[in-house]
Amino acid sequence: MTALRLLLLVLVVLGSASGAPAAADNPFRPGQTGERPADGPAAPRFLSGLVTEVAQVQRQVYGRMATEIRRVRETGAWTPAVVLLALSFAYGVFHAVGPGHGKAVVAAYFASRPARLGSGIAMGGLIAFTQAVSAILVVCVLAVALNLRHREIMQEALTVELASYGLIMLIGVLMAVEGLRELVLRRTETATLPDERGAGMAQGLYRRLRAAKVGRLWSMGLAAGVRPCGGSILVLLFTLANGVFLLGLAAALVMALGVAITISTLGIATILTRRSIAAAPFGGGAWVTPLHGAVTLAGALLIVGLGGLMMAAAWERGALFG
Repeated sequence: MTALRLLLLVLVVLGSASGAPAAADNPFRPGQTGERPADGPAAPRFLSGLVTEVAQVQRQVYGRMATEIRRVRETGAWTPAVVLLALSFAYGVFHAVGPGHGKAVVAAYFASRPARLGSGIAMGGLIAFTQAVSAILVVCVLAVALNLRHREIMQEALTVELASYGLIMLIGVLMAVEGLRELVLRRTETATLPDERGAGMAQGLYRRLRAAKVGRLWSMGLAAGVRPCGGSILVLLFTLANGVFLLGLAAALVMALGVAITISTLGIATILTRRSIAAAPFGGGAWVTPLHGAVTLAGALLIVGLGGLMMAAAWERGALFG
């Protein structure tokens, strides 16, 4: 029952994550507080109420963050700066619970293959801090260097987001090819009794496959993280407008720490769920090895599909911008 409940939890999160919005409504501009986030398609109907409540809380937190930023500008005191950093951390944890930040890809990745708990932590941290650095670079280049407006910056950030989803699809295809190779290798080993030379070749191929899995983890984390965090962009732009940009940089990194905790928790929960199912009493038999290979292949194809869906949604938002 524990394994089943964990699996249901992962599936719910996976379903809610496919919308992938990057930012809440922008409270820093007038007339925007009732606007639906323009960063992704609508959430599933059975989660619409929860998503609405999350968006309302996000607007309230952003409003409080804006107030603290103004207090820092007006008074130069440390207290509002500390409050802003605390809010940024809490917002990062809370914001990452909702749709977005690559959680669907993380769940599909770890559900499709065995992994260590440290891999879940590494994936979460890599995605979160890459998104923060990407947001910082976007603002520094487009706002500071090129002096573009908010709408233009979000439009250019969308281009980076499309590239991120394309990379995710490409990695999914490579994972599918890797899964097919592994299936063929295992079938060959069970069908024939290799000699010493053949066993050495098989071991060498397994080592290459393990190295490829490590590379895939880091590649997937970077691909999902290239997409800049919209929440960080908004905070950075507002601190830049108020002359406290360095505080905005610190807030973006602290926000990334909160996001990393949430994504890592999902990764660990998915890894433990897979382990629990694999250790179940019905988990033995000659059919288990090909089943694991089929699950790995299915997970890779799911990642390709998720990347395509998120790219289509981002493309639609780009048409709205245009």
